[in-house]
Amino acid sequence: MSITSQVRVVGACLVGFAVAFFANMVLTDVPDIGATNAAAVDFYAVAANRTQAVVAFYVLIAVVICLIAVLASLLPLARARGRDGLASAAWVSGGAFIGLYLAGGAAFFLPTATVTLGFGDSATIDPIFARTISTWGDALFLIAAPVALGACLALSCRAAHISGAMPRWIVYAGYAVAVSLLLAGWTWFPFLLMVIWALIAGLRTLLGPHGISTAHSGDAGIDRAVISSA
Repeated sequence: MSITSQVRVVGACLVGFAVAFFANMVLTDVPDIGATNAAAVDFYAVAANRTQAVVAFYVLIAVVICLIAVLASLLPLARARGRDGLASAAWVSGGAFIGLYLAGGAAFFLPTATVTLGFGDSATIDPIFARTISTWGDALFLIAAPVALGACLALSCRAAHISGAMPRWIVYAGYAVAVSLLLAGWTWFPFLLMVIWALIAGLRTLLGPHGISTAHSGDAGIDRAVISSA
């Protein structure tokens, strides 16, 4: 795959990430510890609500796939410029986010699974279990996952800056979003900033012009890309 194609794959997957991440935020609306037992029972008694929870989990998987594709396309550009440590750190933080994000999504989905998929012996949900496990999902999604996502975003933006895969203004905006995720991810607002940034960065990277030249490195045996950030 050419360097230009790699960069455009990054853009397409960022757009997919933004759309799927926002959809998951909207669809994931299950009773937590703040709801009453009666409200939890009534919620899971409605088939449409259970279907929504199932769809939300599969949309979450789409988010993970898009993120992996972004990292797999972007980070080799940084490795080609001798930044193996940066690329590895981005993969580690991205992997941490994926693990926490999947765990949180599984916690939100588990009460539905006990009824819809037959994980439990009863056809009715245990409201205390449902509210408690959903609260654990909140903890994973709103407290732990934003820290890992913020680190992954900052490192990925650095990789994009080094490789020239994105304009500087997008990179610096990404740094600002990463800081908001690290400091206040639990407020939900940084997630919306993340969606907006990913959508804008993705569209710019996918549709924007890229002036590319390559210079062969004899020591590394690779083509190093120099991509304009105009």
